[in-house]
Amino acid sequence: QSPHFLYRVELESVGKPANTAVPLNDYSVATRLSYFLLASTPDAELLAAADAHQLSTAEGVAAQVTRLMKTDSFKSTLNFFHEQWVGWSDVAGIQKAATITPAWNTALQDNLIHESELFVQSVFASGGTYKDLLTATHTFVNPTLAQFYGITYPGSGTDFVRVDQVPHRAGLLTQASILAGHARQ
Repeated sequence: QSPHFLYRVELESVGKPANTAVPLNDYSVATRLSYFLLASTPDAELLAAADAHQLSTAEGVAAQVTRLMKTDSFKSTLNFFHEQWVGWSDVAGIQKAATITPAWNTALQDNLIHESELFVQSVFASGGTYKDLLTATHTFVNPTLAQFYGITYPGSGTDFVRVDQVPHRAGLLTQASILAGHARQ
């Protein structure tokens, strides 16, 4: 199989011996950043930075990474990666016994998925690490989830709000979307 079929290969490496390090030009850096952070082609601002040779420096790359990480496309890519990793959407459509979990319904399942999405976004938006992703003691709840978890909803209305120090929970792997999605009952 050709690596050109499976991987994105920069033009700078074409014709070079395998395992040869080659410097990337600004357009290749822009493309790598965009596909890694947004799962898409570079936007106009990233291409403009490549045109201006701003991606040849660590500072220029860092400025673009910071900008791209504030976009909705980055949030989608971040959620897509983590959802594939831990499978929080597996909770959708699961049937639970009403005698064991009477509050279980489609709306609750959707809320559990959204909780996990907000949690992952918050960890990375605050400069967190994967250690924080696995150990952070906060989450996001709306009134339905607060009632499901047996905690007081600290907000007003129906929006998701951050709750710190959730009892008996730490990190992404203890979230109900993941636990319920992988449970047999």
